[in-house]
Amino acid sequence: MTPQQHVVPGHFVFVDPCPPQIAADTPLICQDAPGFDRPAIHHQIANQVVDFLRAHL
Repeated sequence: MTPQQHVVPGHFVFVDPCPPQIAADTPLICQDAPGFDRPAIHHQIANQVVDFLRAHL
């Protein structure tokens, strides 16, 4: 199986989405590139992990 590589904009996109209070204080970690949907990418990654585990375990 050939691994897939996905490039996402920004170093901190793998950190959980920030609550508004934290986002206001730490924009470097909490603000993503325009048009990037952090919750959506987290959902997609979680689904891919589950699919992989179901297929290979």
